[in-house]
Amino acid sequence: MGVIIRTYKTKPKESERKKLCAGCSEDFYNGNNPLGVKKCWCFESAKKVDKNVYYSIHQVKPSIRRRTLNCWSPNR
Repeated sequence: MGVIIRTYKTKPKESERKKLCAGCSEDFYNGNNPLGVKKCWCFESAKKVDKNVYYSIHQVKPSIRRRTLNCWSPNR
């Protein structure tokens, strides 16, 4: 869960996008699995953003602010 506060116009290189996937619940689909799935289905269209991340819907203030991809979802 999160709120995008800034979207970058330029698309980052693939290596930078892979780094921004770290910690995402969907990072399992970027080769980090025993099933052989090579890429996340969101990876090609992902945009770099700054996001306020909330770990609960009951939070008033964000847990963290991070530069990540617009599809990024935190692991619990």
